[in-house]
Amino acid sequence: MSISDRPYKTILKRNVDRLKDADARETNIIAACIMAEVIRTTFGPLGMDKMIIDPVDEIIITNDGATIVKNFDVRHPMAKMLDMLVRAQDDETGDGTKTVVIYLGELLRKALELMDNGVAPSIIIKGYQKATEYACEILTENIIEIDPNDDALLRNIAKTAMLGKTISAVEHFTDIALRAVKQISELKNGNIKVNLKKIAILAKQGESIFDSELINGMAIDKEVSRDDMPKKVENATIAIVGPSIESKKPKLDSKISIHDPFLMDQFKVQERKIIRDVLDKFLNLGVNVIFSRRDFNEEAQIYLSLNNVLAAQFVRGWDLEKIADAIGAQLITDFEDIKPEYLGFAEVVEEVKIGKDKVIFIRGCKDPKALCIFIRGGTEHIIYEAERRMNDALCVLRNALEDKKIVVGGGAVEMEIALKLKKLATRFSGKEQLAIKAYAEAFEVIPRTLIENAGLNPIDILPQLREAHVKDPQGKWIGFDSFTQKIQNMYALGIFDSYRVKLHALKAADEIARQILNIDDVIHAKPAEYETPEEEENI
Repeated sequence: MSISDRPYKTILKRNVDRLKDADARETNIIAACIMAEVIRTTFGPLGMDKMIIDPVDEIIITNDGATIVKNFDVRHPMAKMLDMLVRAQDDETGDGTKTVVIYLGELLRKALELMDNGVAPSIIIKGYQKATEYACEILTENIIEIDPNDDALLRNIAKTAMLGKTISAVEHFTDIALRAVKQISELKNGNIKVNLKKIAILAKQGESIFDSELINGMAIDKEVSRDDMPKKVENATIAIVGPSIESKKPKLDSKISIHDPFLMDQFKVQERKIIRDVLDKFLNLGVNVIFSRRDFNEEAQIYLSLNNVLAAQFVRGWDLEKIADAIGAQLITDFEDIKPEYLGFAEVVEEVKIGKDKVIFIRGCKDPKALCIFIRGGTEHIIYEAERRMNDALCVLRNALEDKKIVVGGGAVEMEIALKLKKLATRFSGKEQLAIKAYAEAFEVIPRTLIENAGLNPIDILPQLREAHVKDPQGKWIGFDSFTQKIQNMYALGIFDSYRVKLHALKAADEIARQILNIDDVIHAKPAEYETPEEEENI
């Protein structure tokens, strides 16, 4: 018996579980495949929704991949790795979370079949790595260069990202998303840059989802500081303030002792004068709206009310930044240096009561560099899902404008990758060819999933799709249309996906798959338990 074959429990504590070699790989792959199967049924325009009940009995109804994975109460380490993968995909591209999980699940399933047939994991890893390089090249060959001014094409890209979701106002949301992204896009060094942090999304329950709107300004979840302040100000001159508006406090721990009531009155008068002198600097510049990062003391609020100034305090820092960009103002941090160019302007600033909440709207800004999308909906579930769909549309539009590249959807690009990789696999010999061929077959999972979720049998449709890609002059654009349940030209239908989403999903799924296949030992240390000295000696 070699040293490595001896019982490992001679060096590990009793409360440690261990899986080795094939058992470790199979357990990890099965866990990942189970998660992928859960996601697969939600994919495509006809995908189904999931109802998730979290530990505090909150109900989430969604078919968004990131939301499903993030809210799964999982304990298997491989499921947690998928959670990190989905978060990375969402952060980097804003969409494609279901795609990356489905890619990964199918790559691992194909790898498990190869290992069951005697192919070593190291050969599969090597084959997958080469296949990914070729797949990226094939994907690049199938890109479509776009004109950033082609609004019709951009609309189709946004609509594809929202098709089949739980929201019905696809056209309305597409129009809002396109106008918002176009407004905040900037040209830097000849390239378009879109900072989505400049777009605020505020969702409130009530009304219809068709009442959602794009505000050429900002909306914040705040109310005016005092009830006697004006609730609506037209032709607003707005100041954005950082520090508190109050009299300066003595430094260190100094104290002021006043025993004469007359002197006490003088002290209060002087304190009031200091505050009013600061506010007079704003009033003399015509300021009639103030948003503050911190608070106003009582005297400041009273004085602002007497002068018909609408003021809101404790506004969050990121909201202040967006307001400043929307109205063309600068944050004022020094009350000794208040200039007219620091102020911003809007046609209307108004507090509106929506349900139990109050919202301050800033409308009619000239050439705003930040916007707000105000989403309405009948229930919390609807507005939550609508917010996710709007974010997806914004992200794919950003990707398209910055990259100026897209690919066709409907599983067309995946089928093209699969067929070309199968041909490339013939250049290799031995078991490596099997790995590359398995990698190619894995990409057929996207059109197969679309067909299955449409209620059809992939055995009947997939051969027709393969044949169309080989024989049709425009075969590389042929995919499966879930609505007509036919094989059609996705370019002609206007079904497009983000190139950045597909590329990142392809690379990320391959990297995680190779990492999982490289694991041959799983050591699970359970929570420590109390052991008597006699038990410790027997370990």
